[in-house]
Amino acid sequence: MSYLKYEDVLRLVEVSEDLKRDRRERIREIEWEQRHAPPPKPRLALEGRPWDEERIIEREVIYEGTPPPRRYR
Repeated sequence: MSYLKYEDVLRLVEVSEDLKRDRRERIREIEWEQRHAPPPKPRLALEGRPWDEERIIEREVIYEGTPPPRRYR
């Protein structure tokens, strides 16, 4: 079994601390943006848009006897 050298472990710890610091900084930036961003504009409610309607299509398939073999493409 081999172990990491002390210098390697130290470097990994430094990289980990850099990542944590950068992550905290980015979180602060996001919080600031959320506090200072203009409020979102209200969306217009358009009635009767055909792509908003829910569609349900039911199909019933009945095989008499053995079903046809399945084809995979």
